[in-house]
Amino acid sequence: MNNHQSLKAEIDAREENFNICISLGRDLLNRKHYASSEIEKKLIKLTTERAEMMRRWEDRWEYLQLSELSSVLLLLIALVDIDNRRLNCFDLNRKFA
Repeated sequence: MNNHQSLKAEIDAREENFNICISLGRDLLNRKHYASSEIEKKLIKLTTERAEMMRRWEDRWEYLQLSELSSVLLLLIALVDIDNRRLNCFDLNRKFA
């Protein structure tokens, strides 16, 4: 999970550059740059791929959290099972004592 959080920190650190790039692209479009159609395609691709990256990051984060929860639950189940066995042995010892 720490590795995944460090990836998010990298993404966040590049947020300003991303926003600057989008802003510059929009400025060029507003000025009717000769390559406006290509700039528009690149802006669409950039924002689409960034949204997909964020969606994938969120999906993976959820998976990692669920995996961690599953591990904790399995440990708790094992501990409850051990306690149940211990109590059963205690009850049997009292019954035959």
